Amino acid sequence: SVGTADGPSASANVAAPTAIASDGEGTLYFATEGGSILRLRNGIVSTIATGFASPRGMVYSKVFQSVESLFIT
Repeated sequence: SVGTADGPSASANVAAPTAIASDGEGTLYFATEGGSILRLRNGIVSTIATGFASPRGMVYSKVFQSVESLFIT
């Protein structure tokens, strides 16, 4: 489906992005119109969640060097 083809960034499908967030250390997170959340880390795109109803915003947060959160709206 749209935006869920994982793999090397040169061949992965990140179609119809609706939001993007960064962890500040080189990892990017994309929300897609199809309701998937994708992560781009070290040149590899991976689907980390599905089933969202048209996500429109994301914020990454890291607390105390160990607790990581990705807020999706």
